[in-house]
Amino acid sequence: MDETPEHQPELKVPHTVYPPPQERVTHRYDGYHGHVDGLRAVAVIAVILFHLHVAGITGGFVGVDVFFTISGFVITEMIQRLVAQGKFSFGYFYERRVRRIIPGLLVLLFLASVMATLMLSAPDLVFFAKSMGASVLLAANIFFYGHSGYFDKDVDNKPLLHLWSLGVEGQFYLIWPLLLVLVLRRNSMRSTWTMIIVPMLLSLGISITGAQLDQANGAFYLLPSRIFEFLIGGALVWLPTIRTSREYPFADVIFILGLAMIAAGILTYDEHTPFPSFYALLPCLGAAMVIHGGHDAGLRRLLNNRVMVYLGRISYELYLFHWPAIVYFKYLSDDKLSLGDDALLIFITFVLSALTYQFVTRPLRYGFSKTTTQRHNVLLALLVACVVLLGSAMSMKITDGWPWRIPPEARLFVHDPGAFHQANYGGAGIWDATQTTLGDTTQPPQFLLFGDSFAAQYAWALDAFLKEHHESAYLYHVSGCLIMPHVYAYGPGNTYPRCTNAFAKVQELLKGNTLPVIQAQSWTSYKGIIHNNDGSLVPFDKNTNEGYYHFMMDAVEKSRQTFPGHRYLFVGVSPGISEQKSLARCFIVPTYLPNKCAQGAAAKEEDRPNGLEFNMLAADYLKTHPEVTFINPRTAMCHDGLCYAISENKIFYSDYSHFTKDGARVVVDKYQDVILSLHPGATASATGTQP
Repeated sequence: MDETPEHQPELKVPHTVYPPPQERVTHRYDGYHGHVDGLRAVAVIAVILFHLHVAGITGGFVGVDVFFTISGFVITEMIQRLVAQGKFSFGYFYERRVRRIIPGLLVLLFLASVMATLMLSAPDLVFFAKSMGASVLLAANIFFYGHSGYFDKDVDNKPLLHLWSLGVEGQFYLIWPLLLVLVLRRNSMRSTWTMIIVPMLLSLGISITGAQLDQANGAFYLLPSRIFEFLIGGALVWLPTIRTSREYPFADVIFILGLAMIAAGILTYDEHTPFPSFYALLPCLGAAMVIHGGHDAGLRRLLNNRVMVYLGRISYELYLFHWPAIVYFKYLSDDKLSLGDDALLIFITFVLSALTYQFVTRPLRYGFSKTTTQRHNVLLALLVACVVLLGSAMSMKITDGWPWRIPPEARLFVHDPGAFHQANYGGAGIWDATQTTLGDTTQPPQFLLFGDSFAAQYAWALDAFLKEHHESAYLYHVSGCLIMPHVYAYGPGNTYPRCTNAFAKVQELLKGNTLPVIQAQSWTSYKGIIHNNDGSLVPFDKNTNEGYYHFMMDAVEKSRQTFPGHRYLFVGVSPGISEQKSLARCFIVPTYLPNKCAQGAAAKEEDRPNGLEFNMLAADYLKTHPEVTFINPRTAMCHDGLCYAISENKIFYSDYSHFTKDGARVVVDKYQDVILSLHPGATASATGTQP
């Protein structure tokens, strides 16, 4: 993401302490490369469109690999040229890198910190602080290697995730100049090519092996598996030139083929592509061909034009600002980005990038470089700014996310969204695979509730409700198990005996009594894992749920028939929420900005299709089985065309579909007459409830 030199005042730098090579070599790469800036524009546009989830740009992340190849070329060319001229100085080199990279980075981190303070929940702010500290030290790739994969579902909560690539570049800048200068002093092409080819092949091998073993983290984030991408660009400095007019068509072929290779990666790769591995060779070699052929190609005007060159010059700033803009926009609204949202985000990114380049990056890079004192003052100011940001990050971390931003009652409500389900799930603390008595234990139980975790989710609400009415009930549940006669199913972490013995336990609890039975299951979750008692897998059509849901309704009928003399009720499927994001975040964000989700998270019923098909089949089932009662949670959670996940500062779901204690109480209160009718002294009104 470095930038090709522009027309600028030449700095007077000391000669290296090493004697310059005897043969002073200058070559065609000296000077400004407009088409390289245009290639940067292609790379950053690909990355931005990928992060906006634009249709077809499934491999836009390879734009970063194009950047790496460009950086390898530019840095190697600059070092080779300065060494050949006897002007190379490590101090000069690293000063240039600092004045190019750090100013824009500091602006980004400052603005991102302001937005984080205004918007992020306390736990998210702590994570932001850790990532900011790593980013200031150019080690974001190492930090994210230990904390998340690039394609994980929760990346939308990480405003600085994209700075991993800056960490990779910074670490390359620390190592490569030292090695390259050492070999250039020998003035031996054999040594030079050895220094390039050997690390390139080693890095490629590490990348291929690492991508197979650990696609999401080490191979993706760390420098050893990325070095070959930089060195592909660096090798261009010593390739033969394409000069004569008759060879221009050949240069055009190389140039266009290179662009096609980059486009192929952008359009065909996706998050499932093991990366970088050998797949990274396609965009990197493509970028190298564009750089090499573009010097002499007549078609280089495709990239070497005013628009593309300008976008290339601000590509570093565009890369810096685009991802935080997307993250913060999504953080405020959980909705998918519309075309209008995409256009707005691109506009915001462009404006911030252009202003930062014009008034920060460019002046600090060129405007204060006439004297040594000016340059030192710039470096000192940048150092102070880095220290301030590190101090701010440390403060955010040690105070657990600046909780003073959040109202006291919200701090008490919930602190950690990750622990919210465990603490607030409607069946929290209820022992699995055991019989539990709910309500007033001095009274004989009036019914049995059984099923999986979607039965247990009503435990706390029923316990409170039954105590209020001096009633009691049995609860028996086995999480992750479909409890049915003649079939069994078990989810991850549940063993075969726990599920297969569960229905026998229910039958045992009902021996010698006529207790009404309520069955609650995750009716939508067991497709593909249901087995017959002989161990054979029950087949279902993978392309439709119709056969599966009809099978489940047949299982309901078989379950009902197993309990003759017992009134039978079963509970349908709740609408849930569309994404597995903790709703607790609604209550722990700062109050500086409107908090729409805390005012009442609601969605149209058609946008909450979970279980709707099963509930509709249940309605048909009731028409021929009036003796059965169906309890439909959707009637409790949805009204006036909207399904609610939050109301009156109460969260109804502990995760994407399980009720909290408050959510379950809404359903219990809705069906309190049905529940009370289960008392032996009450009139058994077996009214089936329509979806």
